[in-house]
Amino acid sequence: MDIKAFLAENVGEKRRETFPLSDRFLQDEKPAQFCVRGISEGENEAIRQSAYYQKKDGTTGIQRDLYYKRLVAASTVEPDLKSDALWKSWGVYSAEALIDRMFTAGEYATLLSKVLWVNGFSKSDEALKNELKKEFAGETAN
Repeated sequence: MDIKAFLAENVGEKRRETFPLSDRFLQDEKPAQFCVRGISEGENEAIRQSAYYQKKDGTTGIQRDLYYKRLVAASTVEPDLKSDALWKSWGVYSAEALIDRMFTAGEYATLLSKVLWVNGFSKSDEALKNELKKEFAGETAN
């Protein structure tokens, strides 16, 4: 196999998708466009590490909801979920709190689904959950 296909200058851009999330968010009387992008594994690792917590038995675990919200915040280009203006408007102090307040449950599920897709997680939700459980169980054992 020719290694040229894997050289940085020959590799395509990470996935990016623009879509209307909901008719609740309007711009010029049309549904506003959301834009999400794929992130690097280095960024993903930092997000994953930030979602760990210490269990009473001394082992570590991961807060999956927190991990997913931070993944959504890092992958969402438009709107910028880390924007001070958005935080102030919604009366929150973090992207995770903004996600909780700004989106309905269905909107969040749709956004998370798009974020997982652009990041290469193309498996079903159940398969992805099982894969993450195995991955995190292996990393969290002491």
